Amino acid sequence: MVESGFVCSVRIGNSLTKIVLGCKIIDFTESINEFAPKTFWDICNGHASTVVIMEVKGTNEILGGYNPLIWDANIAGYNNRLEKTDDSFIFSLKNGNIQNSILSRVKFSDKAILNICKNYQHNNDPRFGYDLYMHSPSSNFTLDNNSVYNNNGHYEKPIRTTTDNFPIVDYEVFKIIRNFDPR
Repeated sequence: MVESGFVCSVRIGNSLTKIVLGCKIIDFTESINEFAPKTFWDICNGHASTVVIMEVKGTNEILGGYNPLIWDANIAGYNNRLEKTDDSFIFSLKNGNIQNSILSRVKFSDKAILNICKNYQHNNDPRFGYDLYMHSPSSNFTLDNNSVYNNNGHYEKPIRTTTDNFPIVDYEVFKIIRNFDPR
């Protein structure tokens, strides 16, 4: 994991507060992990405050989402579990132009995050409700055209103009750390 830090200024009322944030990069590389969904659950289990970033093949789009809750890989049986939070969001970074980017906050907090049960982790990765998720019947995201963005309304606004399934070229997961001290 690579660690990095940055300072974020936040205005609360009339005062400006500086928060030191950091991130640990949990890197998935094709040569090591073959972009297998189970790898996500093995590595990210128990981690909270993560940002998932995925590159959509052939579109110059970067899609992703923030999950403040833990990813739970220990759900037994065949029942996935919806998790409640007001702090999740999904986003789209369009064609390297920040003005065209979209941030969509969770609208229905009880459908913000979906943790996948063990029996389905071989082909399902992070799910931001039922709106944005990675899916791979072959257990390799780069081989399939099955990752999904659905405008189900669980998040405030659409982040794509199409709801067609899409292939992923690459993805990374970052763990956000408050009050980061690089020493």
